[in-house]
Amino acid sequence: MTATNGPNFFGDLHADLDRSRRELEGTVAAISEIEDELTGQTFIGADSKKMVTVTLTRDGLVDQVTISPQWRTRITPTALGPAALSAYRAARASLAEEVAAAFADAGLDALSEQVRRRSRVSDNEDEGTR
Repeated sequence: MTATNGPNFFGDLHADLDRSRRELEGTVAAISEIEDELTGQTFIGADSKKMVTVTLTRDGLVDQVTISPQWRTRITPTALGPAALSAYRAARASLAEEVAAAFADAGLDALSEQVRRRSRVSDNEDEGTR
């Protein structure tokens, strides 16, 4: 016995999958556009005393680390490492916020929140390495 009335299970499934595919393609295109917009941009962070500055690429790679010539008179030698880590975290936070804002502007709120959440998790993981 075959049903001639009612929902077409496989037809509905294919329609749902096709809609999901189109949404995913739109999301991928938006992410690619955001990546292109961020190309060449750098993200800078500094420690609280501005003794160390870290510059990251849009991919989160360290591009430059600058140590103030006055660091020896402003902080102790043992504070230099934590200052560098603080500057790196600040640069990473700047990058994460820029990416999250770009996702939000593109209507990708779930991805925006995911970037912010991952940034917070990474900071918490760093805390465990002290």
